[in-house]
Amino acid sequence: NPGLSTSDLFKETLFKKISDGEVETNTCSSCGRKISNRVAVFSKKHYEKPLCMKCQGILINEKESSNLTN
Repeated sequence: NPGLSTSDLFKETLFKKISDGEVETNTCSSCGRKISNRVAVFSKKHYEKPLCMKCQGILINEKESSNLTN
C-alpha cells in the first residue's frame, strides 16, 4: 500500500495476522482490549497480569505520581 507510513503498514499487517488467526490474542485484564501475545507476555512479566500498552502506561504514571508524593 503506497503512501502508508511504516507504523501504519506494521499495524495493518498485524491486524491482518490477528484477523487471520496467525497471532495469538489475549485480553487486557483492566480494560478488556485485545492484546497480542507479545504484549501479554511482557505485561505478565512486569505487572503480573495481561495489560494493554495504554493500561501499562497508566500504571507507570500512577507509580511515578505516588513516588512524588512519598
